[in-house]
Amino acid sequence: MSELHLQDKFLIPFFRKELGYQEVKANTITNSLIIEEDLQTFISTTELNQKPYEILLKKYHNNAQKLLAELIELIQERIASSRNMALFINANKSVTLQGIKLYLFYTDDSIIHNSSLFEQNIFSVVPELPYKYEYQGKQIFSFRPDICLFVNGIYLGYSELKSNLTNQTARKNGRGKVIKDYFEAVKVYYETFDNNPHLSDKEKDHYRKDFLKIFEKAIHITSTDIAETYVIRTIDHFFEEILTTCSEGKYDREDCEKRAVKIFKPYPLLNPDTDKKDKIKELFTFHYGKSFIEKEILYYNFIERDVYVLKAKKELKNELGHLISPRPKQKFCTDKILAKIDEFLEHEAEDDYFIHQL
Repeated sequence: MSELHLQDKFLIPFFRKELGYQEVKANTITNSLIIEEDLQTFISTTELNQKPYEILLKKYHNNAQKLLAELIELIQERIASSRNMALFINANKSVTLQGIKLYLFYTDDSIIHNSSLFEQNIFSVVPELPYKYEYQGKQIFSFRPDICLFVNGIYLGYSELKSNLTNQTARKNGRGKVIKDYFEAVKVYYETFDNNPHLSDKEKDHYRKDFLKIFEKAIHITSTDIAETYVIRTIDHFFEEILTTCSEGKYDREDCEKRAVKIFKPYPLLNPDTDKKDKIKELFTFHYGKSFIEKEILYYNFIERDVYVLKAKKELKNELGHLISPRPKQKFCTDKILAKIDEFLEHEAEDDYFIHQL
């Protein structure tokens, strides 16, 4: 099964029919990594947004385009100051524009609405997204992730697909491709921005956050073939190492790649002996199923900050803190436990349920 066949004939229909995503054409997405049509639909037509949007639109003299542009600018600013997209969405489930509250994401199991609001979220899959970055009117970098995922128009992450029929695997070629793409992007960042004497540190930081967001802001990046899926969440940990390599004129990614693959780990399978297509369905459900994306946003990503006491007053050792997110085996175990709890709750009134299971 080739990468194109895996994507077009299997994965994209799987996302549409079984995971409930809609397919969006790549040429409709700007380098903001926002699907503007999805965002516009979500803020203007869904249940809790419809009336506030109408009020807000009047403040913009019925100029929907200007309203959307200013909302996207606000979103971009907040993404830049967030460690990843899960933390951004969690902290910005709603935002205020011109004093009016708009929701960017609905959570599940509302006491009033049950799951009806959550079902109004717009999940989208985009095949072959051409990510191109320009500086001073010149394209300085481009690459094409095989599939990118979005919710309500907001980027979540991407997956690199590999084909076993062409003797390429996620383990070797897929992971290598992800790391190579990031290495090349950081190299371009160094040559264009970091090594530019005319830019201030603040400007360099701005360009890093904007240019590298497709890698560094992703909830996770996956590498997949028909049998295995590998996951990396903290690719930005290698930024300083790559930058140093470039500044020394070495441009050698071999050592970096060796260290990166150690944290670019496989996700376990509940049923390792099943059919290959069933394996990939299981793996993609546990990473991109709607309820699992919600868990990523609400529970699986948070910032830990070290605190010390100075003169009876608590101080933070590091304002930024450390991103805490699960390694593949940790997520697998947590998902399995939560699924068992859900099963207990669903059948708690059936005294003989687990006896029958045995």
